[in-house]
Amino acid sequence: RRLEIQVTDESCTKISFNPPPERLRNSLEIEYDIKNLVNIEFDSIWEKIKTKYFGYYKNINFPPIIWEGTSYSCQLKCPTCRPEVIFDERPYQKELWEYITPILNDSRVKSVMIGPNGDPFVDKQRVNYLRTLTTEVLEQKFSVQVCTNGLALTEKMWNSFGDLKKYPGKLDITISLDAATKDTYNINRVLGDWDKINENLKFLSTLNLGQLNIDMTVQKNNYKEMVDFVKLGNSLNINTSLRVMNNWYWEDDRYIDNAVHLKEHSLNNDFKKELNKANKLGAI
Repeated sequence: RRLEIQVTDESCTKISFNPPPERLRNSLEIEYDIKNLVNIEFDSIWEKIKTKYFGYYKNINFPPIIWEGTSYSCQLKCPTCRPEVIFDERPYQKELWEYITPILNDSRVKSVMIGPNGDPFVDKQRVNYLRTLTTEVLEQKFSVQVCTNGLALTEKMWNSFGDLKKYPGKLDITISLDAATKDTYNINRVLGDWDKINENLKFLSTLNLGQLNIDMTVQKNNYKEMVDFVKLGNSLNINTSLRVMNNWYWEDDRYIDNAVHLKEHSLNNDFKKELNKANKLGAI
């Protein structure tokens, strides 16, 4: 019974509280301007959420899982995600984090995810949250999940964390890689650094994290690399996951041409053969 706290547009001045959208796609989000939100007790917001989504949150006293997606900041401009680099330097971000930190840290919340939308390790508020997690909070959590492109998650960044370093088994990290070769990585992870991300992966693989996962959004230019992608993960004892493309902003013709998972795509049968090989090697 997850609660998502999301920015609703790239202005990052409006925040919504809602269940996972795939569960209730036709429902309207409960939305606030951040400048107004900081003057409202979360208990009253939670009562509104429970009333509106009663069927989903029935008998839930407090959300046990919260996903935080309050920033689009990222140093990359991956074609499937965004046309340009975005760094949020918008009003009220500090105030927002002062508001949501006690919600995330509540002892009733057993798992939090930091990072849908942008990259946590280039957003100063998110980095500060991870750096200031205390032993008291971490001992009450089952997991802290982070979704990232992995470039800023260096050994130096890891060493800047405080109590979190003591609890690597509670940290689940998913790194979007989208390639198994340097050439394809440079196409799918524009402004990335293949050598640096591999250096970071090797370091992270030594930390005994709860989970370490590399992720591929499968499309026409990389589906032939699915097998090698899994082999790369296996060589470092890292989990690998393969996911279909979402069409976030492409025109339909461009999306359909690249979405090999669609049954009507001319390469779909070949895609399924490669996917079967990857599954046999342990892909999720």
